[in-house]
Amino acid sequence: MRKKKKKKKMITKNHIILISAICLVALFLLCLYVPAYMQCSEGLQWDLSCSFSGSDAPFEEFLKQKATTVFDMTLEKYRINSKQLTVVDGFKWENEFFMAESIADDGNRYYLMTSFAEHESIDKIQVQIFKIISDNCVTENILSKQGCASEYIQELRVPVPPSGMDYLLSVNQIDYLQNTLVVTRGPPFSGGPGCGAVIDTDDVTHWFKIDSISNPKTMTLFPENPHPCEVNTTSCFCNAQTNLTVLTLEKLSYFTEDEEEKYANILLDYIKNNAGMKNIEQKFKIGKLNLNFTDPDAVGYCGELPSGYRISFFSGAIVDSYVKDYGLDSEFPSLCALNDDAKWWERK
Repeated sequence: MRKKKKKKKMITKNHIILISAICLVALFLLCLYVPAYMQCSEGLQWDLSCSFSGSDAPFEEFLKQKATTVFDMTLEKYRINSKQLTVVDGFKWENEFFMAESIADDGNRYYLMTSFAEHESIDKIQVQIFKIISDNCVTENILSKQGCASEYIQELRVPVPPSGMDYLLSVNQIDYLQNTLVVTRGPPFSGGPGCGAVIDTDDVTHWFKIDSISNPKTMTLFPENPHPCEVNTTSCFCNAQTNLTVLTLEKLSYFTEDEEEKYANILLDYIKNNAGMKNIEQKFKIGKLNLNFTDPDAVGYCGELPSGYRISFFSGAIVDSYVKDYGLDSEFPSLCALNDDAKWWERK
């Protein structure tokens, strides 16, 4: 049998008209959507129609962060004045500008204004806020770029939250004794800005962490030292423990003659048998380091090297007759008890 040939569908004039109409409608919608999208959804490129789109609009979010949160204001009226330039390669905006009037809970009127550039971060935009002190500053002037005369408004400064150690201690209801507050920082690699300790009038020691050494604004309290001194370990709280001990220790404890000889011989053996100590002369004076470690069997030692060394002092810890820590110090350790008649220990 002979197969029937299928008829080819012909594109008629009506089809062409229909397709053309669909394209024109799509192009029209695209022209409406693109500028609105470019202005409403990207950063701070706002249009008046975007500004009134509800609490989630960029402008509302901006005012929430920059004005209402700081001054507890409710926005009454606002207006954005913006300029849009059409260029060959797309859209380009000049600096946006707005003025706003708001009313605080106490009934006072305030006047806000700022300007911002395309893609500028909300966090970096500065807002000027003025309290309206005269009825001559009318809303019509505020919502135009005319503004109000300087004698009718008073500029407000964003309040700076209180800070400083005295303030933070008072907020935490700590009435402390004079000369019992220590604030320090840890070694560079430890992280964190600072820590410290203070003894209150009830003789209770409070340990704390702060966000800044020079201008602290936040403080975290601990009932006990969270990181007391460990052998062969350094930390911010160990520094605080050392400094607090310096302030509160009434009397240094010294080695007896037998103890001095015992620990001197342990250290001499360590220097002799440790390849890393070959540049350290086997000659020193030794004393007791009055610092408590987490290991109850640890004994702190300290001392002095012969003159001629760039760094002339040392300190460390011995546990069960073994040297577990040895370090050079640029200054004489503050908790070091070295007898006035301490002898030079050496091996030739």
